[in-house]
Parts: sequence; C-alpha cells; structure tokens
Amino acid sequence: MMLHPTRLVTLAAVDDHGGVVGAAAALHLTPSAVSQQLRQLEREAGVGLLDRSGRQIRLTEAGARLAARGRTIGREVVLAADDLADWSDADARPVEIATFQTVICQMLAPLMGAGVLRDAGLDLRIVELEGPPALDALHAGRVDVVMTEELLGTAQPHGDRSAPVTRLVVDDRYRVIVPAGWAVDDTSPDRLRADLVARPWIGQVPGSAGGAMLADLERRWSFSARLVHICDEYVSAVALAEAGLGATLAPHLAVPAHVSGAESRTVRFLDGAPDLGMRRVRALCRPSRRPVAAVDRLLQVLAERARVMGLRAQLLGHGESTAPLVDH
Repeated sequence: MMLHPTRLVTLAAVDDHGGVVGAAAALHLTPSAVSQQLRQLEREAGVGLLDRSGRQIRLTEAGARLAARGRTIGREVVLAADDLADWSDADARPVEIATFQTVICQMLAPLMGAGVLRDAGLDLRIVELEGPPALDALHAGRVDVVMTEELLGTAQPHGDRSAPVTRLVVDDRYRVIVPAGWAVDDTSPDRLRADLVARPWIGQVPGSAGGAMLADLERRWSFSARLVHICDEYVSAVALAEAGLGATLAPHLAVPAHVSGAESRTVRFLDGAPDLGMRRVRALCRPSRRPVAAVDRLLQVLAERARVMGLRAQLLGHGESTAPLVDH
C-alpha cells in the first residue's frame, strides 16, 4: 500500500480547517480538487477515512491517524523549503507578512508610500490575516512573518519546538481620548475622574482588549461607564469621539494619523489619565529559519517606525527571550 504524501497533507488540512471548504482555502485549491484527493486517498488506503453521514465531515479513527502523519509531512516539507531558501538567494523573492489592520494603516502603508521599504531593498507582500489562520499560514510556509497582538500581562501559551519565534516586540500604550470640545480638567487623576465618570462613553465589544481596558478603568475609578455606542474596531470608536459623541480608549497605534498628532482639532489625549496598561505587538517567524537578511531589514524598519511614532520597540535574535521594555 503506497499513500500519496500530498493527499495525507490534504487530509490533515480538512481536519484542521473544519471541512473541505476550509481546507481548500488554506491550500489554495478548489473544493472539488480537495474532494478528489480525499477519494483517491481512501482508495489507496483501502479503508474509510471520512464519516460523511452527518452535516459536517468527520474523520474516522483511521482518518485521524493518517491526518496526524499528514501534519508531520507538512511540517517536514516546510522545513525542506526553509533549508533550501537558507542556502539559496532568499532575498530574491518578496517578504510575505500576515498582519492586522492597524499595523497596515499606521506602519506598513506609510512606509511603502514614502518609498522607505523600496530604499531598503525590500519587496513586501502584505496579507491581512490574524489569529490562528495567520499562524497556520506561517507554519505552512505561506508567509515569512506574522504580526500578533495581546494585552500585556496576559498569559501566553508556551509551545513546543515548532512554536513561532518572537523577533520584534512593540509596546503600545492605551490612552483616554475625548472630543476636543469637552472642557475636561486632566491636571490630576482625581479631577479627570470627576469630569469623566458622568460623561458618555464609546465602548468596545465584550471580550475584546478594549472592552477589558475599559472594565479595568471602571474598577479602578469605581464607576459604571454610560455606554452610548459599542464598536468592534478602534478606528470606529475614535471616529465617534471625533464627532463629539463620547470618550473612548484606544492604543496609540490604533489612532489614525490625522487624529494622533499634536495639531489635532477633533480630539484630545488626556495625559492625566492613570496607567491604562498596554498591548504588545509581536513579529513572529518560524523557528526553523536561519536569519534571512530581507526579513531582518523589514523588522529593523518596523522597529524604527515604531520608535518614530513614540512607541517602545525591541528587536530580538533567534534564541533571545523577550525582555521587559524600558519606559521613555
């Protein structure tokens, strides 16, 4: 019995991505091509690998065993490609980065528009992708770098040897943002609290980082924010604050450039607010890769961009652990 390794990888993708459609998207195939590979694999194996009796395809016990082997094969293929790239001209191809909205809008787009990346000899391809799908793309070798975000102080899972390596850390402090027309005294935390507890607030959806930050402020100030609007994106919340509709919280990197400058006439950033904590933005790479000059240059450019924006940034080597960043 000879099993085709590509079909084993496809079987693993079906299991990992919840079905044929998800696997097809992850593998850049059509659903019919995935289904055909699965049928061929079942013929090769001589046993049923999929339970098609319900609404959702499930793997049989034999299918689950082969899917585990498929994952191993997939990892080895990525390692082989990495090894080849390490000994060939890895800088000859674009650097591919999976990242989220605020990094694109506030860091990458301005750098590309100003020609900074071109001047650094970088050819960059951006994929707007985050969370588990972005990490899947990193492990599968479809991207070189993934940008992630987390609230500083929250526990992060410790992976095995295949866990991504942190190469860049940017700490992004939360700020209180109010409409420019509000008469708010922020000369001390007590006066600021007295002015803001009765004001309308623009909140973030429950379970989000912004929602957690506001809940922490409510606890420390012993008040319940009067939420007049609830947003899923920081950009939306800041836009409503610009319109004079309420106060909100947002990390510095999430504030649009036309709002964040000292010359802004639409909102105020309240310096008297208590320490609201921060989110940590990380650039992750695969542990199997030796340092690639183009990736290193990209991370250096991103670190410099973060520092120019007033953020704290730290570059890390391939075996270096994340150290606390020093306040300005």
